Amino acid sequence: LTQLGTPVSGHSIVVMTIGGNDLQLAIFLGSDPTATILTNAIARIRTTVTALQDPADFPDGTSIYIGNVYDPSDGEGQIAIPMVITCFLGQPLPELVAALDVWRDAYVTLGMELRFSAVDMLGHFHGHGHHFDNMANPYYDAADPTLWFYDCVHPNNRGHHELRRLFYQAIDGA
Repeated sequence: LTQLGTPVSGHSIVVMTIGGNDLQLAIFLGSDPTATILTNAIARIRTTVTALQDPADFPDGTSIYIGNVYDPSDGEGQIAIPMVITCFLGQPLPELVAALDVWRDAYVTLGMELRFSAVDMLGHFHGHGHHFDNMANPYYDAADPTLWFYDCVHPNNRGHHELRRLFYQAIDGA
């Protein structure tokens, strides 16, 4: 806030996301991604949102949009890009898939409490991860069977376009 030169003049729009790399690291280190790491993340989000909503610093109001973590595995918990790379050290990570739903619920609950918009990147990206072409996957998108990632976890150009579109729709109220 110091760099903004508070109080900030005019209504502010804030867009935030958290990286999936952080959640993956917790799983690789053997910690429960729905316990301490989630509790700490929610506490930090609470602190940040509360500061951004302080009328002394933002007298004209703030609209806050926070995206949850998407799942590049389309709910399968494992990714392998043939002849290129094996993601997550080749380990299946079903706990990652389950954790992402818990994280989404925590974001929504906190959003309702603190009155910010929880943007569902997880749901929007389902069907466009590394199993996008598996018609047996429950998230298969027959209308748009396209991959939105260029590596294990980072969006490609289409994925970045979809992130922009998703946040724009949230801001626009669509």
